[in-house]
Amino acid sequence: RGLRTVYMRLGAKGVETHHVVLKESERPDAHVARRDDGAPPRIAIVIDDIGYADSSVVMGFLELDVPLSVSVLPGTPHGPSLARRAAAAGKEVLLHLPMEPEGYPDADPGDRALLLEQGHREIAARVSEALSEVPEVVGVNNHMGSAFTRDRGRMRVVMGVIKENGLFFVDSMTTPESKGFPEAERAGIPSVRNNMFIDSRLDELGRLDVYSQLMALEDIASRRGEAVGIGHPHSETLRILRRAIPEMKERGFEFVFVSALTG
Repeated sequence: RGLRTVYMRLGAKGVETHHVVLKESERPDAHVARRDDGAPPRIAIVIDDIGYADSSVVMGFLELDVPLSVSVLPGTPHGPSLARRAAAAGKEVLLHLPMEPEGYPDADPGDRALLLEQGHREIAARVSEALSEVPEVVGVNNHMGSAFTRDRGRMRVVMGVIKENGLFFVDSMTTPESKGFPEAERAGIPSVRNNMFIDSRLDELGRLDVYSQLMALEDIASRRGEAVGIGHPHSETLRILRRAIPEMKERGFEFVFVSALTG
């Protein structure tokens, strides 16, 4: 139980010579995770990209027995109904606001995205329209946006609409140069940064390596007292969360809505 596997590739001049697999029998911090004040470290999980599919996998996330935040894309066929079902299931609903990424238009954020070519008035109107399309929303995080979130002036416009609606903001941190979090703080909006995408890396067989990333998220929470992880509606992400959540609780971690970590 609680096994962690680390894969290492060793070599020289671009040629792999060794493949080492290290397994840890039990995490050394098992059952002793605590913040400085004695309270358990808190972890918030956000599941992005909700709205395109009304599937058993999506329903599985809504059935997880922990506080969970789901982020719904505007203009998706199942977005409104899934937002309502998530709220009815006791989950927290965010707007997953599309923004221009690096590599646009080859990297496509969707028809409703905020783009650098748009003026401030159009940006504000698009944010308001997106909010109207997703019911039960209590917060916002960005979808893509590695180009848009670096623009301080445009992010300031976004924050103005978020503040008017009394919402919080989660900076997905799709670029380390994002101005989302500092502009939210400047506007007096409760906000927090994403610490890790929990289903972004592959293991040595090309599979999603969710478990090792959750263990890394634990390490962040142990050091800082709290951590935010963002995942996506993949069957593997759901499978590993079902397995890992009881283990993480047993090791002393508390799961909370992401709103609980916004300052």
